[in-house]
Amino acid sequence: MTEGSSTPAANSKDVRNIGEPVSAPLLAGMRTVLAVAYGEEQADAVRSALNGGLVSGLITHQSLARRLLFTGSDGVRSTDAKRR
Repeated sequence: MTEGSSTPAANSKDVRNIGEPVSAPLLAGMRTVLAVAYGEEQADAVRSALNGGLVSGLITHQSLARRLLFTGSDGVRSTDAKRR
């Protein structure tokens, strides 16, 4: 989307942010920061943002949520680790 418009940007897959860019120090100073993430390939970035305290809440879908809950940062599923 383009700012102030409900129409997609010309090449919308290149647009990552709506509005002004936000720095990590600014996020760290906010009491509540909600992130919206889609796609299991975002798991490492989302986990880093959560663990780093930049994000206090997450809006996502079931498969990404399961991956975050049941897979460690090393990519090993916690159920697999218990079997070893």
